[in-house]
Amino acid sequence: MKGEAKFKTEVTRHLKKIYGDRLWHVSLPGGMGQRAGVPDKLYIIDGRAIAVEFKNPNGKGRLGPKQEQELEAVKQAGGIALVARCWDDLLPILETFPPTQRMTTKGNAKTLKNATKALAKQ
Repeated sequence: MKGEAKFKTEVTRHLKKIYGDRLWHVSLPGGMGQRAGVPDKLYIIDGRAIAVEFKNPNGKGRLGPKQEQELEAVKQAGGIALVARCWDDLLPILETFPPTQRMTTKGNAKTLKNATKALAKQ
């Protein structure tokens, strides 16, 4: 697994650790039968939708016009929509939904771990 796929898997794994049973997630694969531009992943935390379009952390991959339209439609419907190229791009999730528990993982999740600690102190 490389780039975007690996990042998407790591993010989902870490969000599961942070939010436990409060998190639901669905992959939204593109292709036949799917509307163009639909985000890669839909997370639901505490009943609120979060649509995430993942892009390769190495900087490759641009957001297309249909993807921009779909993310905007999620926002207009009251959900959260974001593009994630790095861990910092996911901070709006932590800022909106207080974590259930602190992360204990290392490595790429350092930013999320630090953000979680900061939010827990508030």
